Amino acid sequence: WDRERYDFDTRDRLIAAVREVTLADVQAYYTDTVMAAAPSRLLVQLKGSRFADDPFATIEGAAVVEDVAAFHKTMPRQPK
Repeated sequence: WDRERYDFDTRDRLIAAVREVTLADVQAYYTDTVMAAAPSRLLVQLKGSRFADDPFATIEGAAVVEDVAAFHKTMPRQPK
């Protein structure tokens, strides 16, 4: 609604897009993102109340997101 998309064809478009993906496309994506010299990484850390006093793991050079809503505001939006 917030992007004013009223066609309700998202599922059909997703199915069509997935059908277009080839094995070579998946292999190229894997090579470009996972096997690259500087691969993309995302680390999500959760802890329950039992470990509330324990620190999260730290990774050198990692960007820590404390406020998800503020982080989302910095991300570019997909075109309508």
